[in-house]
Amino acid sequence: MDYNGWIKLIIKVNDEPELILSISALILLLSWIIFRKNMYSIYDPFTLAILSEAMAFATGIATYEYGLFYEDNLIYAFIATELCFVIGLYTFSSYEVCSKNVKCLLKDEKKIKISFYIASLIFLVMFVESVFLVGIPAISMAMGDYAYENNYYAGVGLFVIIKSALQPMVLFGLWYFIFLKKKTILMKIYISIILVAMIIDIAGSGSKSAALIFVFTLWFFGKYVEKEPKYYRCARKINKSCKYILGLACLVAFLTMAIRADMYNDYTMVFNELALRIIGYGDGFVYYYVDNFHNFIETRENIFMELFGQILATLRIVDRDELPEVYTRQLWQLANHSIQSMGPNGRHNIIGEVYWGSFGGCLFSFAIGVTLGKIRTFVFNNIYRNYYYLPVLYVIYNSGVTLLTDPAMSITNLFFSICFMVIIYIIIHFIFDYNTTVKRGGTKYENNVS
Repeated sequence: MDYNGWIKLIIKVNDEPELILSISALILLLSWIIFRKNMYSIYDPFTLAILSEAMAFATGIATYEYGLFYEDNLIYAFIATELCFVIGLYTFSSYEVCSKNVKCLLKDEKKIKISFYIASLIFLVMFVESVFLVGIPAISMAMGDYAYENNYYAGVGLFVIIKSALQPMVLFGLWYFIFLKKKTILMKIYISIILVAMIIDIAGSGSKSAALIFVFTLWFFGKYVEKEPKYYRCARKINKSCKYILGLACLVAFLTMAIRADMYNDYTMVFNELALRIIGYGDGFVYYYVDNFHNFIETRENIFMELFGQILATLRIVDRDELPEVYTRQLWQLANHSIQSMGPNGRHNIIGEVYWGSFGGCLFSFAIGVTLGKIRTFVFNNIYRNYYYLPVLYVIYNSGVTLLTDPAMSITNLFFSICFMVIIYIIIHFIFDYNTTVKRGGTKYENNVS
């Protein structure tokens, strides 16, 4: 039977899991040596991004070592893109960006509270509406109902976009009230409702990595308050909470693998399960390089539409039919002879080569590395300025690290998140501007300079 490249790799990995595991261990070690000064914490989104990038790269190398590359010379272009990314990131990413003498500023506390109330109420309304319309995605898909995915841009898509955009603002508001403020009984009830809705929404999205937003925002919040002596205990609690959440996630993953191994009475399956999880990070490379599908993807020229097309289509500036077909979806459909709307990870290594060829792919990967390095420097040079704008910095930072796995999705999420945050900030500005006008007798106070 003629299997596609993904099935071929799974068979090879099951037969020789030690190859992918040893290559992954070596590349992870090299990544740590290169970027150890840039990794602030295991809970830092950048750390996870580098780990996933390392495992994706290891998947590509292992696929070549298993003898599955359609053409041996393709490995050189693949390695070149990764080296260009590392050079760009390492050259333009400074780890000495956090001043030791700064203090966190919790000014504009009324604005912090109002922004939380507005964002959380909108989020709650969108959550309830989407549940009534299409249910909980993970449950619907598990039952074979793909209505949620098919209707993403035809009704509930707007709800999904708004919810995703407001998640960071709501979570930072939750951490602010949970860790820093005394709460009334009514406030405790309201916070509990929002927290439960957030957990259901994120867990029910069907994305295993989506739950990491709790750890990432909590770490980002702890990074902010750690500079203030009076919040030292709070920072310790946050660090412990991150450990518990991440530890629980790792425990669940390990137990899942162990239980499956016990069911088959073969504990070597734990290594096979681990190896299969690793190759999942580089599935796009497998589809692209193994079955010669890189020659079936039509030559593309307009990378602007690839990166910004979803934004333009959502705003009705261009018709959705004018967007280029998602190349990762095309790869999956070619491999599986299916029209189902699915696809592997569209990492920066592939998108650059699809549009600009091997040399252009190296330039694109280098640009991604430079962009991520500059974003990290900018964010951590401004993180202590004001808690009120902390959600904006988090969104920029998180979008920077997701450039590695899917540049188009990263840019789209950043755009809509910033848009909705700006709208809320404008509303808050007018509320305070109106209150100031009323308190001053109906006219704004003006400094008369003669």
